[in-house]
Amino acid sequence: MTGDTHSDAENVFDMEQYRHAVAAISKAKEDAAEVGILKSGDGGGTSGGMEARVAKLEGNVEHLVKQVDKLADMPERVRALEVKVDHLPSKEYISARLVALLAAFAAIVIFADKIKGIVGLH
Repeated sequence: MTGDTHSDAENVFDMEQYRHAVAAISKAKEDAAEVGILKSGDGGGTSGGMEARVAKLEGNVEHLVKQVDKLADMPERVRALEVKVDHLPSKEYISARLVALLAAFAAIVIFADKIKGIVGLH
């Protein structure tokens, strides 16, 4: 081969190292599967504590699913509230009634002497 500085003997040695490495990785994966240990993405070491973290996340997801299920009937509940609120008086109605009541009270206070005279309490 042109430009190849490695001899055939070196290439055979490299291939043997490759086969040995693949066999070691396969064995490590099998061992980890038997023990239940998760392997990291780079092929070396373990992801210690990963099972507990995944279990916690799964629990959190279950909790979130329950919360979302509770929200599923929210449109119905909002519609029911809208129906109830539709029957309540508006701010304008309440304000107009309050102004009228205050005007009547002020008129009674202002004209108290005349009212007493008309009623005969004077």
